[in-house]
Amino acid sequence: MDHGTITLNRPRSRLTQAQQGVREAIVRALTVRAEDFAGYCEECAAATSALTGEDGYQNTVVRVRDQLGDPVEDYLLEFYDPARPDGGAAAVRLHREGVEHLHVNRGSPSYRCFYLSTKVFRREARRLPGPLALSLTAEPDLEENPVGYRTLSDDAIDDFLLDESTLARLLQPHRTLFLEIVLERRQRRGVFAWK
Repeated sequence: MDHGTITLNRPRSRLTQAQQGVREAIVRALTVRAEDFAGYCEECAAATSALTGEDGYQNTVVRVRDQLGDPVEDYLLEFYDPARPDGGAAAVRLHREGVEHLHVNRGSPSYRCFYLSTKVFRREARRLPGPLALSLTAEPDLEENPVGYRTLSDDAIDDFLLDESTLARLLQPHRTLFLEIVLERRQRRGVFAWK
């Protein structure tokens, strides 16, 4: 069920079985007593585990802006094996299987939603001898433009390394994470000068 199908403003007899189940779950959540809350949380965890098994997804909302708060609308996030110059097979698997869906906000492309498979990311992290890496490439590139970002060359921007503990904190199933990344927008010499 989603935001459009979850409306429960019809008589019970006209609700689908799924909608009736949602209504019952909502009533149960709103009527649980304080002394029963811990048990209720365990019930919810068990129901989620039964539904999804080891699979789980995190909705990761990413916003990239510059140091002045202006949006960076042309960027690419990549996950890969930092020990391999081409990112290795992990990069291919992470982007094909781990990034279930990517949505760029039409109103402000500096916002992107990544629907990430926690199972695939954990699996790929276990396969590597070291951490996974995350990098960001943004346009316009400062080398070819009077104003821009230094993100294209390996020596211009560091990788964000995702060791097991960092990955466990950042990537958890059944939640939404808001991640804001700030890039320094620079200008080349000659863009502005006093005479």
